[in-house]
Order: sequence, then C-alpha cells, then structure tokens
Amino acid sequence: MIMRVASISEEQFSKCKKYKLWGSERPTIMKWTEGELILFKTKDRIMGLAEVIGKPFEDNLLIWEGGLYPYRVPIVIIKEYNSFIGDKLYQDFKDIMIKEYGSYYGWVILNKHPLKESIVNMISKYNT
Repeated sequence: MIMRVASISEEQFSKCKKYKLWGSERPTIMKWTEGELILFKTKDRIMGLAEVIGKPFEDNLLIWEGGLYPYRVPIVIIKEYNSFIGDKLYQDFKDIMIKEYGSYYGWVILNKHPLKESIVNMISKYNT
C-alpha cells in the first residue's frame, strides 16, 4: 500500500473534503494511481487520511487559498481524526519519521515520497 504525506492548513483540508480533491503545484502527482493514500498533516496535527479514487488531472479553477495547485487528484476522506487522536498521532508520526529518515524526514514529506512500511503500519493502528 502506498501512503504519502501532504502538509496543509485546516482550511485547505476542509476544501479537500468539500470538493473531494487534493492539489499540488508539482506535476509529480500526475503519476499517482487509484488506491494510494494521502495522510494530511498541519504543522502540529494529523487531520485525516484520504484515498485517491480517480486519475490525476490538470485544472486552473481556483479552489484553495495560497496557490492554484493545478495538478489534482480526486480523493475521498476515509478517516478524519479528532483533535486528541490527531495530536497523539502527529507526535508518534514525527517520532517514527525521525527514526526512519533522520534529518531527511522533511524531504520525504515535501516530495510526497511513499512512506516506509513501518510508518504505514503505525498509522494503520490508529484507523481501527
């Protein structure tokens, strides 16, 4: 199972839910496939988990504040975390990212690189 991480604001997460879309400034998401997962995080909380449910596409309709994000994938939110769980998951996520990637963990998030299986397994424990 491929899982990636996207850093967003709470307002952007709300728009993702409303429009069932996630967008990026980078065309690398054009290679993503149905069934891949996206873990949405803010600067201090995990907001939710989404599944890609369609093919990536380009669109110039402005949806999110802060950027056009023309490269898009259709998604469905499969898990939304309350603040208590989201805060706890964020700390566990940060700890395991540092353990697995060291000081390069930010690169993994920034480049939407697929997460290691150990991290996906840890996150999956929060979804039962």
